[in-house]
Amino acid sequence: MARLRLDPGRLAARLDLEAPQDVDDGQGGSLRSFEPRGRLWALVEPTGLRIDEAAGAARVTHTYRVTVRRRSDIESGMRLRWDTRVLRIRAVSDPYPRGDYLLCACEEDGQ
Repeated sequence: MARLRLDPGRLAARLDLEAPQDVDDGQGGSLRSFEPRGRLWALVEPTGLRIDEAAGAARVTHTYRVTVRRRSDIESGMRLRWDTRVLRIRAVSDPYPRGDYLLCACEEDGQ
C-alpha cells in the first residue's frame, strides 16, 4: 500500500502536546489538568465549523485536521496547544499502515 507523501516543510505550525491528568480534589472528586508531553511540528488545516444552540446562545466549534509525524503516544482525549488556541484531539488515524504521519481530527471552541 502506498505511503502518505507530504513535504516535511509543510509542517510549519509549532504545537505543544498535552495529556490529561486527573488529580484528587480532596472532596471525593477530581480535577482535570493537562501536563506537557512535548513539542512537535504540524500541518494544521481548518475543515469546517459546527454551530449548536443551547439556552438561546450559539456555540461555535471549529474543526481541524492536524498532520504530525508518527508518534506512539498521541491518542484521543489529549490536546494540542497552538499559540493561544487549544485543539482537543477527538480521533487519531493512521491512513496508511507503516506510514510516516498521523492525522488528528481536532476541535476548538470559538466565540
